[in-house]
Amino acid sequence: IYFIQNLIVSDNLYVSEYAIRQPHHSAFMRPFAWSSHGSCIVSHDKVILTSDTKSQKGSIWHSKPIEYHNWQIVVDFKVHGAANSLYGDGFAFWYTKEHSNEGPVFGSKDYFRGLGIIFDTYSNLQEVNNFLHPYISAQINDGSVHYNQDTDGRNSELSGCHYNFRLGSHSAIITYYGFNSTLMLNILNLETNLMTFCFLTDGVELPTGYHVGFSAATGDLSDNHEILSVEFYNLDAVLELKYRPNEFHNIIPKASHSKLHNKEYKGAKGKSSFWVFVRRFSIFLLLLSISAIVLTAVFYFLNKREKQRRKRFY
Repeated sequence: IYFIQNLIVSDNLYVSEYAIRQPHHSAFMRPFAWSSHGSCIVSHDKVILTSDTKSQKGSIWHSKPIEYHNWQIVVDFKVHGAANSLYGDGFAFWYTKEHSNEGPVFGSKDYFRGLGIIFDTYSNLQEVNNFLHPYISAQINDGSVHYNQDTDGRNSELSGCHYNFRLGSHSAIITYYGFNSTLMLNILNLETNLMTFCFLTDGVELPTGYHVGFSAATGDLSDNHEILSVEFYNLDAVLELKYRPNEFHNIIPKASHSKLHNKEYKGAKGKSSFWVFVRRFSIFLLLLSISAIVLTAVFYFLNKREKQRRKRFY
């Protein structure tokens, strides 16, 4: 705890310039700030990427690239609408080289370079798709791969899970550990406080210097896609890692375990399924320990900040 408190006091963990919180307009008015595009509407307490209206595309992007090799972003969101059975299409989190470009992939460009995490509410393969929707999938792209809407991106998916995030408010906790090339996603139901593990995958290589953003789209079906808040954390501080400037800028985004690499991965000699399991389970235990430290630090920081905020009103 003493170690964690020292990190918090130094203010190295929480990076406020990437945050979006009430009043939301302020996050879009600073230099090197967030910007809104397309159908997006920024209100006092939320960012509406699309309203419950057909044929909309909206996005927000931060103009300053991320220079941390280990990071965590926590986004509170809400997807809802008037329809009970047919709704769509969904929204996405992006960590990409390009930014602010409207396109066909949930409001953003195809053939992107970097990471996309797709929160998909409508299945385009309802008759043959074994994946339940809503479905969350991670996509790694080096700029050469087409995101196939007709197959819900199954051909290029790195990992994913079924999670019914529609209706209610939820928090997506996206964590990237560059030191061991691991990507993890957990979802917190903000109404029940239940945490759901979505995926953990290794072999993910991402460069520094990319931009974060969120986008959403509606087509013949529609929904409200809302970002309630965004918090960003520098995990280099937690891990006490220091790097040379631009050390990781030239990394080409890739993931050894994605379906695009399955043939190569399955054909690797000397790697039985048992040892693959042992390796992944060991990584899981390591990241579980690190995540416990990170989450404790985050909650300590948020609690401290809330107490300081309250004192200003007395």
